[in-house]
Amino acid sequence: MSKSRRYPTHRLNHFAAACALACALVFAAGSVAQDTQATTQPASQPAVIELTGGDLTSESVQQQLRQAEGSTEFGETLKAKLIDAYRQTLLQIESAATWNAKAAEFQRLKQEAPEQLALVRARLAAVSEPASRPVSQPAADMPLPQMEQRLAELERDLNDQRAVAQRLENESANRNERRAAIPKRLAETGETVEQVNRELAAVAPADEPPELTLGRRRLLVARRAAILAERKALEEELSCWNARAELLTASRDEARLIASGRERAVEEWARFVQDRRRAEAEEQAALAQREARSSLPAVRSLAEENEQLARRRGEAVAATEAAAAELRKATEESDRLQQQFDEARDKLQKTGRLGGFGPQVRRFRDGLNKQRNEFRRSVAAHTRLAEEIDARSSELAGLRFDPRQSDSHVRKTIETVAPPDREFVAQKVKELLQTRNDYIQALRNAYETQWTMLVRLADAQRSVVNKAQQLGALIDEQAFWLRSAQPLWQARWPDNLIPDAADWAALPRKLIADARANLQIYLAALVCLGILADSRFRAPRALKRIAARVRGAYTDSMRLTIEASLWTGAAALLWPSLLYFAAWRCDAMAGAGEFECGLSFGLRRGASVLLAWLLIRRVSRADGLGAVHFRWAPEALRVVRREFAWSAWIAVPVAFCTAYSELSADDVWRDSVARMIFIAGMLGLAILALRVLHPVSGVPAALLKAAVPSWLSRTRLIWYPLLVGVPLVLAITAAMGYSYTAVQFARRTIATLCITLSVVAVHALAIRAVFVAQRSMAIEQWRKARARVAQEQAERHTGAAPAATLSEDVPIDIGTIGAQTGHLLRSLSVFALLIGGWLIWVDILPAFSFVQRMELWSNVVEIAEGEGAATLVKRVVPVTLADLGLALLVLTITYILTRNLPGLLEITILSRLPLEPAGRYAAATVTRYLLVILGVGIAFSTVGWGWSKIQWLAAGITVGLGFGLQEIFANFVSGLIILFERPIRLGDIVTINNVSGMVTKIRIRATTLLDADRRELIIPNKEFVTGQVSNWTLSDTVQRVIVTVGVAYGSDVRVVADTLQRVAKANRLVLEDPPPMAFFLNFGASTLNFDLRVHVRGVEDMLQAQHELNSAIDAAFREAGIEIAFPQQDVHIRSLPPGGDPAFPIPPRQAAG
Repeated sequence: MSKSRRYPTHRLNHFAAACALACALVFAAGSVAQDTQATTQPASQPAVIELTGGDLTSESVQQQLRQAEGSTEFGETLKAKLIDAYRQTLLQIESAATWNAKAAEFQRLKQEAPEQLALVRARLAAVSEPASRPVSQPAADMPLPQMEQRLAELERDLNDQRAVAQRLENESANRNERRAAIPKRLAETGETVEQVNRELAAVAPADEPPELTLGRRRLLVARRAAILAERKALEEELSCWNARAELLTASRDEARLIASGRERAVEEWARFVQDRRRAEAEEQAALAQREARSSLPAVRSLAEENEQLARRRGEAVAATEAAAAELRKATEESDRLQQQFDEARDKLQKTGRLGGFGPQVRRFRDGLNKQRNEFRRSVAAHTRLAEEIDARSSELAGLRFDPRQSDSHVRKTIETVAPPDREFVAQKVKELLQTRNDYIQALRNAYETQWTMLVRLADAQRSVVNKAQQLGALIDEQAFWLRSAQPLWQARWPDNLIPDAADWAALPRKLIADARANLQIYLAALVCLGILADSRFRAPRALKRIAARVRGAYTDSMRLTIEASLWTGAAALLWPSLLYFAAWRCDAMAGAGEFECGLSFGLRRGASVLLAWLLIRRVSRADGLGAVHFRWAPEALRVVRREFAWSAWIAVPVAFCTAYSELSADDVWRDSVARMIFIAGMLGLAILALRVLHPVSGVPAALLKAAVPSWLSRTRLIWYPLLVGVPLVLAITAAMGYSYTAVQFARRTIATLCITLSVVAVHALAIRAVFVAQRSMAIEQWRKARARVAQEQAERHTGAAPAATLSEDVPIDIGTIGAQTGHLLRSLSVFALLIGGWLIWVDILPAFSFVQRMELWSNVVEIAEGEGAATLVKRVVPVTLADLGLALLVLTITYILTRNLPGLLEITILSRLPLEPAGRYAAATVTRYLLVILGVGIAFSTVGWGWSKIQWLAAGITVGLGFGLQEIFANFVSGLIILFERPIRLGDIVTINNVSGMVTKIRIRATTLLDADRRELIIPNKEFVTGQVSNWTLSDTVQRVIVTVGVAYGSDVRVVADTLQRVAKANRLVLEDPPPMAFFLNFGASTLNFDLRVHVRGVEDMLQAQHELNSAIDAAFREAGIEIAFPQQDVHIRSLPPGGDPAFPIPPRQAAG
């Protein structure tokens, strides 16, 4: 966005600004362009616009605004529109005045340019070169503090002059930018003026009130005046830049010349001050040394302490000189890097590219990395040294001797001196004590100077680091997409396939010489390698022994896993350690050059790859960590062990040759043989990925065969070709000549793979630790339960069956570990992968900055510009591919956060708060909703889809909610009501529509219940808000259990009731409060009906309590001789007279038959 700049306004230009404002406003009064006419009114009077017979001034508009605000004749809508129009009109008038003032200022600067140019040229002609100008020298008797003050004044003057020179440089750059931007802005303002003219010429709508028509036309006229004033200011600015071009160049040359002279003066005075410091320190040290040698034994300790203080001052002065020399070098290096960056940037802006990325540029880029790392270490070292110097200076403050205590010190010293010498010794002690204070103060001043120099040096070196990083980013932006060599079919092949043959021939002799010179190091290394070799042969037996103990539930422990990890690492370290040692000695041997450095780099890279490959093979052994401790699929481990066996013979040589070629001076060998080796390595890596990651016969086969398809199974047609195709693409890229790009991507891809495998291994170790801990707890609980059962059996003297034994083979089930712990481990693994990936790929992100220039579409936005944001200007803001990628990244991060952060929040914070589980679940769910809203909002705003752009979507959603989406929206709102009001909570037992179950999930649309049959019931949230719900555990989990018993007639009801009470009180599940009660309810057809009413802790105890009570009642009734009645019916048959019962005569036909 282009914002207006603030320019200084001359006191004599108020009158001219007011005249220009009047001219612009009068010119804009008609619908067609009219002649401008300057007025001679005073600057205090407002500008006037002729508009339909009236004058448009700021006072008149303000008066009409006040009238509209206090009017009662207009409706609220019309009143609001009028007030807004008048306020916008005032803003446009103020904007026009501001632009006219700027135009007047540009006119003044243009008129003064020739005179100022003549003055600058005269000063340049009078000023000689800095090297030929003498620098004033300090007087011989000038004190050191006064010299330091003078040096500080010169440094301030130099900084001020550098700021002036930098301001002129920035003004020159701004001039070029403005000269390119002003024509575009003039074209935009011309189109705006035409649009305003069309609106003024248009006929007002018939239904528009006259007051609103007048206000709108006034706003249009004022807006046109502001735009015309802006056009005039822009034209004057362009003319001013052209007129002041020579003045700007001459002023810049003058500023540079003055700065150069002041730099020379600062350098000379810094040398003067440094010489004086050194001289005083040497003089002080010599004096202290003489005092210490010639002093009496009684005061010799004081003199020696003074000598030590003087020596420390000399060391501080010497260190300050060294820091000053490093500061000059760092400043020169920073200026050199800045100049290179400016040249590269200018070349990039002019030609669009930096040229080819050949060997020289590649070495320069590698040198920048080394320089940046060296200066980073130097910054850290100097920062620590500055802290130490500050601490030493603070300690010296406590060593100063208090003059008020001199008499006591003198008395203690002269006690051992003979009486004739006491007066002389006392005087000498006082002098030495005063000298000590003077030396301490001088040393503190030296430390302060050293600390200041170290701080400045750290800042200068930090500037070098930043500029090296900036220049490296600029090179990387172009280097990744430029050929670093000719295509492979056009490459020139060397005569000798082995590079640096002479150096290879001399290497054994150098290693032998290094071994003779460092025999102890080689012997120690030989001992260590022998220990590793012994560990390598003993590791298989140790792992088998550990595996046998891990498979037993009673003998398993995390200590065994740690021991197995140590044996695995020791078994894999032998050959990589040998390569690491060889790399170290190649780099540290006497006379090591480029060949030895390249060889050391290649050996280290090869050793790292070999170590990774060997660790993977060791972990995947049949008795290794993967199969025994982590319980990974044996089929997958066999595939890994088989494929990584042959691939090691390709990966290690490729890693060595690729790393060696990066530092090799033989460009022909690197671009031909080394590149061919790299391509072969990428093809081997593609074959390895093809076989290891195969969905049917590879490692993912066990995961893809799961009963429930996972995202891994559904996306196998995407990730499998992608992972196999990456090495192939890198091989093709290298063959086409982009070797540097392919090597950098391959290196980071392999590093990402190693980070991923490391995170997987650490995650498996954490899962293993949690599993072992929880299984130990389960075993302990089982033992306690078995002891309790045995005790109950002993008390009852019953012959119950023995308790079940614990299985030795307990499979690892993530569900048994606990949802919270598993969720925490997954969250930490995801964040570790994100951080590791960022650290690996962050260095090459500048290479993708070209996506910031790839425009996809544009958005028109209104931007406030001008003084006080008086003008709303429409700007076309492009949306680039980088914006789209950033939006997708934000959505991805939002998805990851919504899946992991709420659970992590619950584990780390919410679980420590006095909240119920349901409350924590509600807080986590609301957090997830807020993350989704925030992430989607940021993603939409990144691509320019603000509220003004998506309000149509909101309107469409609103209409949809009134029709097809009303049920979904109702369920969503009901879900929020459930979360905040909490009529049901996570873990509650509820009954709704004759369906009972436990609440397991509360989602956006529906709630999940788990019934007694382990079925998951999905019920819309609206049913819980609008329907009738029975919550068995809302405020009180206690439930009542009723046991109905019928006894035979003739039973003693009092004995029955007492027996039921006794049975209930003896049951472990029955609560004492409320107490159990037995009631004789009624006389049944064949039974006397009793109810036993008891209370249990929760729904989960109801069935068990009813079972135990029924069993105990049956046993107690048998023991008491109480008969439990069963339904019965007695039939009594009486004899009838021969003719039947007279009350029921038999019909004749039936009697005859």
